[in-house]
Amino acid sequence: MHSHPRLWKISLAGVLALRHERRATLVDLRPPSLFKARHIKGAVALYQDEECSMLGVNLDEIRGRNQTVIVYGVRGHDVTALIEHLGNPVDLPRFFDGGIDEWLSSGLETEAGE
Repeated sequence: MHSHPRLWKISLAGVLALRHERRATLVDLRPPSLFKARHIKGAVALYQDEECSMLGVNLDEIRGRNQTVIVYGVRGHDVTALIEHLGNPVDLPRFFDGGIDEWLSSGLETEAGE
């Protein structure tokens, strides 16, 4: 398990419940090329560049819209880089550890493109 101890985990059921209530924004931690190939429908890409060094989304802006930020990558994704980018925010995102793998294996909707 590579999840960071400071992130709160959320289950697939928890993700689906928040999305149903329109209270969550999913943020994809994978490189942009993988995001463009396939991502959870409605998710936004965290990074603008393949080296994953330039943030492409403002997490504080998402929180300002009263949305819970849920980050995901692939199952067991290492989120240490995300924590380094965020510094020490009071409200850390929820971490969907099953990621795109669990989403796909559950037959849930994905999309391609930006």
